[in-house]
Amino acid sequence: MSSTVETPPLSLHDGAAAVRSGPDPQSSDHRIGQLPFAVAIFLSAFLLFQVQLLLGKEILPIFGGAPAVWTVCILIFQLLFLAGYGYAHLLAITLPVRKQVIVHGALLGASAIFLAVQGYMRSAPSVPAPAGVRNPGPTPHGRSRYF
Repeated sequence: MSSTVETPPLSLHDGAAAVRSGPDPQSSDHRIGQLPFAVAIFLSAFLLFQVQLLLGKEILPIFGGAPAVWTVCILIFQLLFLAGYGYAHLLAITLPVRKQVIVHGALLGASAIFLAVQGYMRSAPSVPAPAGVRNPGPTPHGRSRYF
């Protein structure tokens, strides 16, 4: 299978070496074309760090409120963030775009199923109330006392 690649014409400037003419990266069309990508990157990073802080605040009381616990929590989030960049890089350099979409879609589907199962499991008490004790209802946080 053979393919042909067309190159832009060469132009000479003051009898010096040949310079390729191509799209100007400073043109307004080029910048407008990059705007959706810049907005998507900014929005995803913003949302990721918002979720990081909210989740850290939610799980911090479980492990204690010491500064060391908060530091470990942030460290874990940053390591997972780095792992996500590694995943994206490996996916981009090893698979064609169509397979990247399939792999990423499969992972998103698996995580959606996992979240649905976790939501179902947490909505029902996993342990029945002790004999002779009536269920006092939800706690102020909206969770059952008997988990």
